[in-house]
Amino acid sequence: MPGQRERQIPAPNGDPRTATERMADIHAWDVCVTRVQGRSDPMEPQLDSPEDICRQSLGMASRSAVPDSRRP
Repeated sequence: MPGQRERQIPAPNGDPRTATERMADIHAWDVCVTRVQGRSDPMEPQLDSPEDICRQSLGMASRSAVPDSRRP
């Protein structure tokens, strides 16, 4: 909207990321989970959930967590 100022969203629990970085990290998580789900074969047993695979590959404990690469 014209005339509206952009506000910084307060960081949850001392999260050091900007709102843009948080949104990018959440997007990366969502893309990772979607890709893992898309390439899994429903006829084969899955040892790790898509979330587990993304935790390891992205270094994030959860969708909203700070990735290891952004920690000081």
